[in-house]
Amino acid sequence: MIQIFRLLCLCFWMLLLPTGLLCAEEGDDVLARMIHLSKEKNTVYRLLDKVSEQTGFLFIYDSKLIDNEKTVRIPKGDYTIRQAIYLITGNKELSLRMIGDHILISGPQPARQTAIPETLPPKEADNHFIIKGILQDQQTNEPIEAGTIGVLATSIGSITNANGEFRLTLPDSLRRSTLYFSHLGYEPRKIEASLLAGQHTVITLDAKIIPIQEVVVRIVNPLRLLRDMKENIRKNYPQSSAYLTTFYREGIERKNKFVGLTEAVFKIYKSAYKPNPAPDQVKLLKMRRIISQQEKDTIIARMKSGINASLSLDLIKELPDFLLTDEKIESYMYASSDIAVIDDRLAHVIYFEQKRDINSALYRGELYIDTENNALLRAHFEINPKYIKQATGMLVEKKRSPRTWLM
Repeated sequence: MIQIFRLLCLCFWMLLLPTGLLCAEEGDDVLARMIHLSKEKNTVYRLLDKVSEQTGFLFIYDSKLIDNEKTVRIPKGDYTIRQAIYLITGNKELSLRMIGDHILISGPQPARQTAIPETLPPKEADNHFIIKGILQDQQTNEPIEAGTIGVLATSIGSITNANGEFRLTLPDSLRRSTLYFSHLGYEPRKIEASLLAGQHTVITLDAKIIPIQEVVVRIVNPLRLLRDMKENIRKNYPQSSAYLTTFYREGIERKNKFVGLTEAVFKIYKSAYKPNPAPDQVKLLKMRRIISQQEKDTIIARMKSGINASLSLDLIKELPDFLLTDEKIESYMYASSDIAVIDDRLAHVIYFEQKRDINSALYRGELYIDTENNALLRAHFEINPKYIKQATGMLVEKKRSPRTWLM
């Protein structure tokens, strides 16, 4: 009787075994998980974003493979993740692959062909790969300018241009490395380099929400804030010199394309922030210059720029007239306009603009002064657009004949 009972239990276990294996295999297929989509008409980008919200998985794909701005209408229903992707993109031939918390979407895999004997010597293997794409805001789709792209645990990196575009050439030895994408005010993002190799990818960053304590806003005197900022320079800024290694880029664009580009790495000696400081010194370590030969007759003037102009943007050492430096203080109007958060610190926002009876080309903008130590945290300023023509001498260094190339 006992043997019969054991035999029945064994048979019952063997009948359940295939079903259990099938369930395990289906559970391992993340793309087979069910999600619910509402009836909606939207862009491919926004619809894929809704899939990410439900699943927690992020998408990686070549922006040339999938049209983000294409408008798609989807019916209400329950779909697997795989079905939802095919429905939104309108292409069932796409190859889908799970890597960590990312879903890699690539084109159809080409059919294998019979090897053909080589009649020519094989080409030397390329020992580099390229990472390129666009860095965007997750919510607004606006490009993120001056975003940082780098290889984790190395000094290799680059920044995005005004259109959010980036390009990074890396050796094959870093194909399995981790890339990080970051910008002030956004949550950083990390992606394996091999996932982006050879593709033109749109990378999005989420805005970083910084909780702050309750703030009591009181009326402040903007001129008093500026004077306190100047009086605390020696306390807030280094009183000893320092060496910095910096990257510099200067370019000329025409129709969103570079016609001239200069890049360099400098060693900079920054003198201390003391009264009558010694001038900063610069040593060139490496430089390259690229010039488009097709645009020789399009540039007719050279704008004042260069490394010296960059050093002049050290407002504490090169105090401009709107920071209470001389009698020109009478030429500006100042107002306390807001309270802001800069790098997790509260700051008074001081708006300034030239007075209406002043007709010369002066500045306008905003100054951000720390509420605790009165340090200047940030400054946004520009030449008053009303008088930009009068500022030609400030911006243009030299004029030449129309058929002369200037760098």
